[in-house]
Amino acid sequence: MQVVAYWWEQQNGMCCLCHEKMEPYARDQNTNPMAASIEHLIPKRENGPDSVGNVRLAHVMCNSALGSLWMANQHRAEKGLPPLTDEWALGRAKEQWAIKLARRAAVAAGLPIPPLPPLRFPLPEEAAIERKRA
Repeated sequence: MQVVAYWWEQQNGMCCLCHEKMEPYARDQNTNPMAASIEHLIPKRENGPDSVGNVRLAHVMCNSALGSLWMANQHRAEKGLPPLTDEWALGRAKEQWAIKLARRAAVAAGLPIPPLPPLRFPLPEEAAIERKRA
């Protein structure tokens, strides 16, 4: 926890990926997208160490988005598709979490579940299909 406290202070409670305010770190808070999580600069899958110099704090949603982006880009490369960017992944993650939280709030309040809005961060292939339709 000393490492978390150190980086919380160094980063002023801001996410190292999107630079927005985080909620404090809690080991079991993976259901809170705004909570701080430990981000490895050199990923653990590439044998990145758990050292002070290799970790920073990032929102759970930002950290998850970039982890998923790596796998998605591996599949895209196999299909000959261009890679997705970090900015796309972070934007899509924030959008999806906002939708998920709004739907959870509606259910908790006993309200009808709102319809899914159109995505502002579609895959490039989806955007190309939409442009052809217009």
